[in-house]
Amino acid sequence: MNLRYGTLATIAVEHAFFGNDDAAFSWLLTDSVQAQARKRRVLLKAVGQQLHIANERDESDTPFLAVQDGVLRFGLQWTHPHVGSLTASAINRPNLPLFHNTNNPSQLAAAEPVRLSGPALRHVLRHSDRPLQVELRDIADQALIPALVAETVDIEEISFSHYALPEGRYVVVETANDMSEQRTQYLVDSSLLRAAPDVVFELHLAEDMVANPIDFVASFAATSASLKYYLILKNFSNAQQAELNIIDQGAADDGRPSLSFNKLQSDAFAPDDLPPDSLIKGDENVILFKSDTSPPRQAAVRHKLQLRRNAEVVIPHLPHAGLDQRNTDVIVYLANP
Repeated sequence: MNLRYGTLATIAVEHAFFGNDDAAFSWLLTDSVQAQARKRRVLLKAVGQQLHIANERDESDTPFLAVQDGVLRFGLQWTHPHVGSLTASAINRPNLPLFHNTNNPSQLAAAEPVRLSGPALRHVLRHSDRPLQVELRDIADQALIPALVAETVDIEEISFSHYALPEGRYVVVETANDMSEQRTQYLVDSSLLRAAPDVVFELHLAEDMVANPIDFVASFAATSASLKYYLILKNFSNAQQAELNIIDQGAADDGRPSLSFNKLQSDAFAPDDLPPDSLIKGDENVILFKSDTSPPRQAAVRHKLQLRRNAEVVIPHLPHAGLDQRNTDVIVYLANP
């Protein structure tokens, strides 16, 4: 009997800054999830920026083991040093982005905040009111144990450690006397906790995937920031400085919105701009050209951002703040004889 594999699903990672560059991340497939996959005769294999999920089948494309409802949990780890400053997300640590297909088997839901835990779950209270009722619920919002009560403000943490929770997702609900709530989602998975992922996936397998494999996509937006060009000028009079400007001549060719820039003297720099004194020495001056919008960061070069002196093109392509920069600060030196 010949053994072959048939695709159940793929998961692609798309980042608005990095594109499909798999050098920006690596898949975290723990020994635990690999063992679970083998029990189901399922193969997990990373190929570039995609994770392929396939199962063993015979010559007639029939699975050796029926694909019953099952869950595979794995992670993603960012490998580029600046990915944190280049990714726009409302989910911040200690929460991690969680992608899952619980509600719709054929589509990943938008990322939800989740905290990783081992089976001895300990929860730091978020609600400031006391007394506070604290419940542990499943993801269907059903209470699992009797509610605990935090009576006084010196109680900052609630422990569920004596319940040895099985792997899965849980929600801790804090309810104050005025019925206001704080909800915190947890994923209990010791192997993932040890692996320390930056992103978590929970994939529910379904029988329908055998005949209709699913191509999932996990999307990440890029941060947006004003473009900043600091011109360090030597031997430029005030009149000559006034002749300088940045013109965007590449928007149409690049297929992007056109950019315009405001010119700021050093005494008009904002607190989040570079301090003028840190940029110049001696008789140098500095002016800042700052875009009047905050476009998304991108790895691709924005072409034909031109520094001009009246109609003369001084620099036809200004430098681009790319992969190696956490911010959009670009420093350009210009001197008159």
